[in-house]
Formats: sequence, structure tokens, C-alpha cells
Amino acid sequence: MDPGNICYASKKYLFLYFSLTIPIAWVFWIPMILINKGVWTPPIQIPTVVWSTLGAISPLITIFIIQLASNNKITFKSILNNIRVKEWRSPWILTSPLFFIGIYLLIILSYFGIETFKGVDSTPLQIFKSEVFTTLKWWIILIIPIHFFAALITSPLFEEPGWRGFAFENLQHYVPRDIASLIVGSYWWLWHQGMNIAFDLEPTLYGYLSMLLDSFAIDAFYTLSKRNILAAMMAHQAMGTIIIFFIPAPTIWYALIIKLIAVVLLRFQIKQN
Repeated sequence: MDPGNICYASKKYLFLYFSLTIPIAWVFWIPMILINKGVWTPPIQIPTVVWSTLGAISPLITIFIIQLASNNKITFKSILNNIRVKEWRSPWILTSPLFFIGIYLLIILSYFGIETFKGVDSTPLQIFKSEVFTTLKWWIILIIPIHFFAALITSPLFEEPGWRGFAFENLQHYVPRDIASLIVGSYWWLWHQGMNIAFDLEPTLYGYLSMLLDSFAIDAFYTLSKRNILAAMMAHQAMGTIIIFFIPAPTIWYALIIKLIAVVLLRFQIKQN
């Protein structure tokens, strides 16, 4: 069914969302950066994961602020209501995580195949991180789905009600869908840079384009699932699962081509619907 409880936001509330999410996150991520860089030692030792998590909930904090600013015309509850778990059997919800894992495997297999054909890389095909696989062995096959579903209440829940359920949803009332995806994806990448700096991940054009295409794909699954935030959360967590359990995808130009083709096919499917 189509959602009937979305509260549409005026431009000023969209502006407020984009104005606050980064500053609120950085309130917590700047201390994390200073601690990780050895610049500051707090009087009370707080684990890095606490700083990281507090920054990650900035989209939810911002939505709550917008609720107060709008005198409850836009409510936290109305957005969260569009995490429609009862619709989990929807094919677009079920396939959203498989899409990202499939794209990842296609990139890895393409890389090893091309490098082997060129005679450049003779190392055996590897998918799982060696340190993780050494610890878990083949139990990893069981652990991955358990971790996946348990982790849905972390970053996916912290982020997707804001990025897809509020920002992307409402931007489409003022700009075309693809422009809305471009804005949300670009800002989503920028928002992540605070956390990336803390963990010594430098921003690159390749990283931006790769994450932008990922965001386009999440937007597409959100749209195809009739604007169910659960589809975006499942897709989001697939990316997290890949980061934790699988070897990093190589930085290769044709990986972007593979992602671009996949996004174009999803966008075509939206038009068909």
C-alpha cells in the first residue's frame, strides 16, 4: 500500500534539516577526531563508538528539532511510521540488500578475472576479510545474516528516516527526482567526512562518486518499495555488512561503470512502474 502518513515539509524545514545535520554530528565527531589524532585526552575516557554513535543520530535529532519548529506539523512519529515492517515480503525490500552484495561480488570477480587475464595478479580469489574469516571460519555464513538484522537498529535506523524518509521524500516536491538524489547523495557523502577523518579515510573524487551512486540506488529501492524506509534501511545495512565482513572493493574505474549501469537499470524500473 502507499503511505498515507507522510508530512510534507516546506522549503524552510528542508533548509533547516540540511543546515543542522552536519553541525550536530560534528559536535560529537570533532572530539572523536581530536582523541584519535592524539590531540586531546578527555578527563573521562569515552569509547570511540560512543562519540561515533552520538554523531550518527544527528539526522534523528534534526527531525525532532523540526517537529518542535513546525509545531508538530512535521512529526518524528509520522516519519518513523513509514518503516513499514509488515511489508517485509515486498520484493523490493527483500532484494535491496542482495542488490548491493551482488554488485560488490560482481566488482570483486571482475577485478580478479581481469587481473588474472592480464597476468598481473596471481593471488587467489578472496572475498572475506582474512582476519575475520580466520576467527569465524565458515561460521561466518551464519553470523552475517544474524549481524545484518541485529544492526538494522543502528546506522540504518539512525540515518535513513532523515536522508530518505524526510530529505529525499520532500525534495521531490521542489526538484526532479534525480536532482533530489544528487543533492541527498552529495550531502550524505559530505556528512560522512567527519567520521572518515577520525578514522584516517581521506576524501577522494572516486569515493564521492561511488557513494553518490550507492545513494542513488538506495533512493531507487525506497521509491520502488512505495516509499518504505525499511527498504532503504536494508540497503544501507548491506553496505555496512560488506565493510565489516568482506575485503575492501578495489578502487577501479570500471567499478563505477558497474554501479552506474545498475543505477540506470533501477531508474528504468521506476519509470516502468
